[in-house]
Amino acid sequence: GYTDYEIDTAVAADGTVYPLQSINDGQSIRTTANVNLTNAVLLIGRKVVSTVKLSESFARDPQKKSIIEGRSTLKKVVVSHTNTYSYDVVTASDENNALTRTSTFTNPTVEPDRGEMSLYTQGNTEKTKVTLQSDNPFPACFTSYEIYGLITQNLSERK
Repeated sequence: GYTDYEIDTAVAADGTVYPLQSINDGQSIRTTANVNLTNAVLLIGRKVVSTVKLSESFARDPQKKSIIEGRSTLKKVVVSHTNTYSYDVVTASDENNALTRTSTFTNPTVEPDRGEMSLYTQGNTEKTKVTLQSDNPFPACFTSYEIYGLITQNLSERK
């Protein structure tokens, strides 16, 4: 379902990204770039904007059952990746006056990287949304996601 009009990016071997423009003259589609290169190898394609919204986290007891009574706070998010160039981790909350925090991982080389990125945040687990975003022509492959936080349990007794 993609068209040639969506070809909008060229990437050189050194990682330089060049914007492209597609022109339709009625008989063919021509893609052009305003670049001055000699004997260059370019990868031509389209820039993909990908967004992954992670689901709410639940605390579990040692028997792996959800803790349903209490308050949980999200303190830190760790995202692991492989074969990845760059991406953002965004945390936002539905609570009033809550800050949206963004941390960007940028690979300093053109070669895909394997590693992890941490983002410190503070918020109610139920109201804090975590999103992974990549808006460049390079790959982004997320391999794991960890959260660290604090839970305060309400102890109640049934009569």
